[in-house]
This record gives sequence, C-alpha cells and structure tokens, in this order.
Amino acid sequence: MARFNYENSSPFLVVTNLERTIEVSHWGNIAVENKISMKHYGAKLIGSFSRLDYQRGIGHKTSVASIKAVLPASARDIYYRDEIGNISTSNVRSLYDSVEVELAPRFPLFGGWKTFFIFGYSIPAHESLYRKGDHFGLKMSFVDYLYENQLIDEMTLRIVLPETVSNVRLEAPFEVKRLPDEVLKTYLDTSGRTVLVIQKTNLVEGHIQDFVVYYDFSMMSMFREPAMVIAAFLLLFTAVIIYARLDFSLSEDQITELQQRVQASVDEVLNLHNQRSAIYQTYEDVISNYKANKDTDRFKAEQRKVEAEYRAISQKITALQTKLREFWVEGADKIGELQQLDQEYHGLLNKGFALAESAIIGKISKPQYQTEDSNLSSKKVGLIEKMEAIAESL
Repeated sequence: MARFNYENSSPFLVVTNLERTIEVSHWGNIAVENKISMKHYGAKLIGSFSRLDYQRGIGHKTSVASIKAVLPASARDIYYRDEIGNISTSNVRSLYDSVEVELAPRFPLFGGWKTFFIFGYSIPAHESLYRKGDHFGLKMSFVDYLYENQLIDEMTLRIVLPETVSNVRLEAPFEVKRLPDEVLKTYLDTSGRTVLVIQKTNLVEGHIQDFVVYYDFSMMSMFREPAMVIAAFLLLFTAVIIYARLDFSLSEDQITELQQRVQASVDEVLNLHNQRSAIYQTYEDVISNYKANKDTDRFKAEQRKVEAEYRAISQKITALQTKLREFWVEGADKIGELQQLDQEYHGLLNKGFALAESAIIGKISKPQYQTEDSNLSSKKVGLIEKMEAIAESL
C-alpha cells in the first residue's frame, strides 16, 4: 500500500445554494436574478486575516479574490449587491459574443469562509421569447457560467410567467425535479402570476444548457393592466370634476327660508313676551283687589290661575329658544337673558304677594308696607326697562 503526500494550492470554490429567478415580461424585457451562497472548501485559514499581509502577496494562491461570470452579449442593467447594499468591486467587459463580469467579494475567500451575494441582469425579450399566434416559447440557459470549473450543490430555478397564462409545459435538457407551481402577486395583479419551480442538485459546467417553456397567452391580456390604470385615473378625474361642480353653499332660496323661519320664531317670542307682560299687570290687579276686599280664598284662587298662565307662556318661550339656537345662536342667547330677567321679575311679584298678605293680617305696619312696596316697584321698573331693551334688539 502506497501513500502519497502532495500540496494543492488551488482553491476549492463551491456554490452551496443558488436561487435563480427568471421573470418574463411581454413588454420587451426578461429579468434574471441569481442569489448565490458560496463557500471555499479548501484548507481553513489559521489565525486572523490581515489585509496588510494579503496586500503583500501572502495567501493569494489559496484564496479567491474574484470570480469571472459570462453573460449573454445583450445583457444590460447588471447589478451586484448583498444584504448590506451595492458592491462596487465589479468590472464589466463587453465582448463580441458575450459579456464578462468580474465579481469581487468584499473580502477574499479563504478556506472555510462563506459569502452571499445577489447578481442580476436583464436581456431583451425578443432574443429568448418566441411567438406563434397566442403560443409562446421561452428558451434560456438553465444556469449561467459563474466561474471556471463551477460546482453547484443545490439550485432552485423559478420562472415567473405573465398573468393569465395557460397550458404551461416545460422541456428540460436533463432530469430535474419540478415542484408545485407557485403564485406571485405584484403590482396591478388580480389572480397572480404563475411561477414554475424547478430543483436540481450537483450541477457543473456541462449543465449550462437551454430549457424551453411553452405556454399560451392572449395578447389582449397585455392591455388589461394599462386599462386598469387608465380606468382608475378616469374615475379619479371624474370624481374630482363632479366634486368641483357641486355647490355645497346655501342657495339664496335656502337663506331666505332660513331668515323667514328665524323671524317667525322671534315674532312668536315677542308675542308671548307681550302676553307675559300683560300677566304682570294681572298680578298687580290681584294684589290690589286683595288689599281692597281682604278675601283670602279668592286671592289664593286668582293667584294660582295667574301663576298657571305665567308658567305656560314661559315654557313656550323656552321651547322657542331651543329651536332658535339651531339657526341663530346670538338670538337664542338674548332670549336666555330675557328669561333670566323675567325670573327676577317673577320673584319680585311673589314678594309683593307675600308683603300684601303680611300687611293685611297685621304682621307689618302700613308705613313699613308702603316703604317695602315702593322699593319693589322701583326694582320692577328697572327690570322692565332691561327686558324691553332686549325685546327691541331681537
């Protein structure tokens, strides 16, 4: 049994997982995106990494500083990024029949190190999409050339077809595992787009071959989403036009009607106030009759009758005040002041009743009664003047 020891400084670079997405648009573009997880399976780095030592040339042979991918000649809008953001250490070179892209990770890959990045581009649809009536065929490479002697442990390919496609059929250049189709909903989609999901393990450069996806698609469906946008804007503009033409202000007829309703309520309040003023005089007449005939029973009966009439009128005025507040707050406040002065006047009338009764039964002397009655009369005159001023302002 023989044993051989030798040194191999070549890097052992492997793509542990590749998620490749191809999105087809019938508006003239096919977008390709590769999410790549990569690991260096060479001898693990001992110790810490030193950028200074690396710049001096130490570790160049066993590390991977960059990889060179080859894309179709029509590839455009190339991007290279990771979770942090855009990676600027890339270089694109256009050749006659291809586009070379040199991708340098943020740090050189030593043995045992991993990296993850996203690498994508777009190509014109007419180069890979073929049509015969409503029947279409998409022919593209199953996997891109990522680096020399590439090895991919596991790959998932997703092919995003336009919405409303039917009769989808896949022709693969080698045996693959097709998973259940998925549905992807993006802008303005209703039912969602059909997504073919394909898996393959242990891929090498020999698997860089073309697959074909056949499907049916009505060209009228292309105009569905633009029509939805146009309809939405049309509805918006129509709503704006209608709103701008609506007149939410009060018309002259409405204003006139409102003024008439307010004036009618005010006139009714003034009429009730005049009736209440007449009741004030009735109060005075009841007191005068009582002082003349000294008939207590008759006095009590007349007092109750006048009090009932007074309360009925005051309640009507209060109801009109509440109604008027809906249209004219200032007027309702004035009526409130009028009601408050009336309560004060009513209190003076009740004091007059009590004072007359006390004088008749001999509780107070005649001179004392005359003095207090004179004071009440002067207060009544002041309140009447205030109430008349408010009534004139309505």
